[in-house]
Amino acid sequence: MENVYNIEPEVEHYGCLVDCLGRSGRLEEAEELVNSMPIEPNPAVYGSLLGACRIHGNAELGERIGRLLLELEPNNSGRYALLSNIYAKAEEEKETALQYHSEKLAIAFGFISTKPGETIRVVKNLRVCDDCHSAIKLISRVYGREIALRDRVRYHHFRDGTCSCKDFW
Repeated sequence: MENVYNIEPEVEHYGCLVDCLGRSGRLEEAEELVNSMPIEPNPAVYGSLLGACRIHGNAELGERIGRLLLELEPNNSGRYALLSNIYAKAEEEKETALQYHSEKLAIAFGFISTKPGETIRVVKNLRVCDDCHSAIKLISRVYGREIALRDRVRYHHFRDGTCSCKDFW
């Protein structure tokens, strides 16, 4: 198979490993892998790690990797946007903590005010946090209820312990 991306195969393999570790939340291991690579990591490898920082809300590591990427690719506007999203998520998580995870309260109210089997619908103006997202998946499985949640960014449809966003929101 022809290498159409002009990426050295070894770097591409490391990039895939970094991406898998990062998406699964193993950011420290992904960073260690990047730092121990026997070849120079390219921007795609760092970009995978930066994307994982956004997914998992690790602003500290995201800032370090983001600065490095901005030095390597100062004209890549996507890197600026991703770094901005990481900062925004960190700030939203602080705000969400101050709101006492209102979506859990709304779902509890939904259970007492709807008939069994009815879909529970929740709308909020902040982004759903990781903790609430995991809890709602569990609630949908345990109680066999579909839960539709609209947060600031998108719709989430929880059913049988899974979410329509596939945990990459």
